[in-house]
Amino acid sequence: MARLRSLIKYSRDEKTAYDRREWIVPLIQLFHLQMALSGLIIKNYFGSTSKPGSIAFNVSMLGRNRINIKKQDFHTADELIRHTFDSIVLRAHEVLHDFDILNAEAPHLDHCSRIKQLSSISKRIVDKYYVNFEEFQEKSDVDSSHVALFLRDAGLYIELSSAIKAGDIGRIEEILLWLTIMFQAGGTKNYGYELLRLHCNLRYGWTDKMKKTVMTS
Repeated sequence: MARLRSLIKYSRDEKTAYDRREWIVPLIQLFHLQMALSGLIIKNYFGSTSKPGSIAFNVSMLGRNRINIKKQDFHTADELIRHTFDSIVLRAHEVLHDFDILNAEAPHLDHCSRIKQLSSISKRIVDKYYVNFEEFQEKSDVDSSHVALFLRDAGLYIELSSAIKAGDIGRIEEILLWLTIMFQAGGTKNYGYELLRLHCNLRYGWTDKMKKTVMTS
């Protein structure tokens, strides 16, 4: 990306649009962005094998030997993030509802009632660990706050993956705002800069036709 931008910069005094490389649009591909985000989450939350709740501890307990923060295997990282996210959500459900999910008998509900129940459970989890995170953080220890932050970041990762798969441009554009901040804070500023450029072009620089072309490429 940096080399392409340098090429455009040093060609700007050429006579024709072609020679000025105006046809080049440097972009992060969405799947590559998904891979980079999975690696960032694994790196940020890896921790130590002696620290319950950390990625390293989960890797050790589950025998996921292919997880390596220096050399990423995307599919293994993707699976681990999703499994960890699911387990935290189930545990949050137990804590919030004083409920032993492993030993409880499943209630016999029709489809509509089940959807309403899941919606209610999800809302309580989102309200406590997302919307009111600062209040939760004040009343919790460092480890619990760390897990809640993972829940937030993994949730964004899963939402990005789902939006890419569905080709939902609106959802992707909304997520880019949060990812720009995450990559800046995570020490991967090159990704942060590229996402900032992408977001500015989506909002202010490109026509609707260009925007659609970029987001469906």
